[in-house]
Amino acid sequence: MNLNIEDIMKSLEESNELIGNREELFRNLEDKGYLFFRQLLNRNKILEVKSDIVKILKDYGVVDKDSVEPIWNGNKFSSGKQRIEALSKISLLKSFIDLGNSREIVSVFEGILDGQIFSWTQKTPRVLFPESTYKKNDVMGCSISLDHIKMVSTKKIMNMMKKIVHQLYLRQNMI
Repeated sequence: MNLNIEDIMKSLEESNELIGNREELFRNLEDKGYLFFRQLLNRNKILEVKSDIVKILKDYGVVDKDSVEPIWNGNKFSSGKQRIEALSKISLLKSFIDLGNSREIVSVFEGILDGQIFSWTQKTPRVLFPESTYKKNDVMGCSISLDHIKMVSTKKIMNMMKKIVHQLYLRQNMI
């Protein structure tokens, strides 16, 4: 079975209209097992992060020099050390850090928790090469894991948030 990312994304039910309604967000999470927010982040910020990441990937030869998209050219990092070096550079990008700490993300989580959250300062990027069944010129993936979000709240809410983060993380990695 060949899964198409566009079909998967279309099948997800949005929770945007529930932002600000904590009880409905929890109910939606319990019913569906996930929360999906479309167009939550500023598109220009996302494009800036993408451009900055593509520049780094070009420097390591895994994306063609003339590409503006994260299209894998078939090359891999020459070593594990080189891969870690590239990921470190990505994780230190101002645009990457700012996106992970953006008001749009923080305010949604604060609304769910009904209190202040603290975002872990170290964001861990994951650059994923297409599986071996894919071909050269496939799109590479890069994500910011939500499992690094730390929050301050009651034990019950923290347990619920761990469940939310875990389910978001699982959903993110299944797509």
